[in-house]
Amino acid sequence: MPTHHLHIEGQVQGVGFRPFVYRLAHEMGIKGWVSNGVDGVHITAASETASLDEFCRRLVDEAPYCSVITHFINTPLPEQTFSDFTIQPSRQAGQPKLLLTPDMGLCDNCRRELHEGGNRRFHYAFTTCTFCGPRYSIIRKLPYDREFTTMEVFDMCPDCRQEYTDPLDRRYFSQTNSCPACAVHLQLSDRQGNSLSLDPEDIISRASDLLLEGRILAVKGIGGYLLVADATNRSAIQTLRDRKHRPSKPFALLYPDIETLAGDVILSPHDKGAFLSIESPILLLTLLEKPASGIQTDLIAPQLSQIGAMRPYTPLFEWLSQQFRRPLIATSGNISGSPIYYDDQDALTSLAPLADFFITNDRAITTPQDDSVVRFTPEAGQRIVIRRSRGYAPTFIGSSLDGHADSLLAMGADMKSTFPCFTRATYT
Repeated sequence: MPTHHLHIEGQVQGVGFRPFVYRLAHEMGIKGWVSNGVDGVHITAASETASLDEFCRRLVDEAPYCSVITHFINTPLPEQTFSDFTIQPSRQAGQPKLLLTPDMGLCDNCRRELHEGGNRRFHYAFTTCTFCGPRYSIIRKLPYDREFTTMEVFDMCPDCRQEYTDPLDRRYFSQTNSCPACAVHLQLSDRQGNSLSLDPEDIISRASDLLLEGRILAVKGIGGYLLVADATNRSAIQTLRDRKHRPSKPFALLYPDIETLAGDVILSPHDKGAFLSIESPILLLTLLEKPASGIQTDLIAPQLSQIGAMRPYTPLFEWLSQQFRRPLIATSGNISGSPIYYDDQDALTSLAPLADFFITNDRAITTPQDDSVVRFTPEAGQRIVIRRSRGYAPTFIGSSLDGHADSLLAMGADMKSTFPCFTRATYT
């Protein structure tokens, strides 16, 4: 049987690529195996030549949404015989050559399950699947497997293990898979670090009540802590400004849904698409003359005609936002001049003067990130990325930078550093 080795490089780990290859191979009757490596995905495929050609075409044309294929190397091998197509253990040998996958916002299926009474992940604040959830912020080393992420310490329950090993389940090989039976745990505490509740339902209910009272919460997200407050409460907003020593710089807002957002701003089709996208960036949007939600625009974005708004991109923020049903200020959890806090103890120590209460969890963050910021040009709808971070970074921009023979490194502007940007003259 004709046999080929396929080596696929790019952003192909943490996006459901191996399950995609597995299902496609079984659909087409391809035999062999697929595996992750530190340099991408490796496939050994055996079938008739016409089928192999079609298999290769579909691997590229039908690749998962969040994948980015930079190189596809097809090498003929001596003919081999396989009885089936399998997913083999990841290989750790070799020179790392792989695009890291950005953190992805909550997908529509997981969002539905979060609110679906009777579903075993109903009101589970850390539901994910192969197509959504943290990636870059929890990975420790390559390749992208659970044991190399901060999910390593959470043992899957039998039901999650069944999903993880079922090729027809969308959580097949989902490295972040968990549920209430093998949960990432929530905790509500005061600013002194005293635990007030470990029950998720109680935490979200009390958090909503505290926000209504005008309190400020520090909430642990994917890439770090956010300071959260009622965007319709003038006293809460002013208190946050005073505590953060931020007299005029605008605050980002978290909206429970696009309908509420549409009552406050002008929304183009491009804005709607970006708001609902899995990247879930902060969008710069023009305010209506009288925002319907009651947000205090003069305190949120002083002397500006625009606000920055985003959709809840984690199950925790989605649940809290739906419980509260008003726009929330969701600004970086830091003090003036410092990066976002992501270590729990550092956050408790440094944010205690700013936040009244904390919502934390026991899933560690390895790499902190702020939220991305995007706007669209009014006529052409051209996307402008003002801050490339959560959801968009790390990323690959295919440019040869003609005229530059040497490798280049860019570290950002004078006042703001960035994730290092590399271009290499040659690949070895």
